[in-house]
Amino acid sequence: MSVDWSARAMQTLKYAMAMKRNMQKKNITRAKAKCPYCDGYWHGRLAGLKQHLHMGCDGNCGAMMME
Repeated sequence: MSVDWSARAMQTLKYAMAMKRNMQKKNITRAKAKCPYCDGYWHGRLAGLKQHLHMGCDGNCGAMMME
């Protein structure tokens, strides 16, 4: 199975930024969402004054991102 890693990275970024917008709208610093790639969950955290997103999947896909 061939995976287009650049497309997957852009898709992960798109999903993570949506997660960040929702967290900021709800005024929360931690959230959990269903992973679009596997059966796990994304755990997101907004850190610091600039609210940078730290996100990682606890499933087997290994998706993670740090803004």
